[in-house]
Amino acid sequence: GKKSLVECARFLPDGSGLVTGSSDGFIEIWDPDSRYTDLRQDLPYQKADEILMHDAAVLALAVSNDGAMIGTGSFDGMIKVWKVDDGKCLRQFENAHRGAISCLDFSDDASHVLSGSHDTTCREFGLRASRMLKEFRG
Repeated sequence: GKKSLVECARFLPDGSGLVTGSSDGFIEIWDPDSRYTDLRQDLPYQKADEILMHDAAVLALAVSNDGAMIGTGSFDGMIKVWKVDDGKCLRQFENAHRGAISCLDFSDDASHVLSGSHDTTCREFGLRASRMLKEFRG
C-alpha cells in the first residue's frame, strides 16, 4: 500500500502531546509518555480509532495558545478547526484557497485563523463569523 509520511507537526503548549498531519490526511496526537511512539489513549476519539482527517494531505497545522484547538490545512485548499478534547470539527472552510495550504496560525485569542497558500494569497478567517474576513496578496 501507499506509505504515509508526516507533512507537519506541532507540540501542544502544555507538553501533553505532539500533533502531526500526514500525507494520508490523518491528524494524530502522540503521547509524550511513550516518547511519541503511541497515540494518546486518554482522548476518546483516538481510543475508539476515530481519526481526525482531511480527504487530502495535511500540509499545515496550528495549535491555539490555550491548546484547546487544532487548525489544519490541506493540499486541496480546505481548513478545518478541531477541538482537542473531543475531536469535534468546530469549523470547516471548504475552498478556503484555490491551492494547497502551506501555513496556518491562530490569532492570540483563537478567534481568527490566518492561512497562506500556493495560490499566492494569505487569508484571515473569523471563527465566530465562519467566513473569510480579509485577503492579502503578495
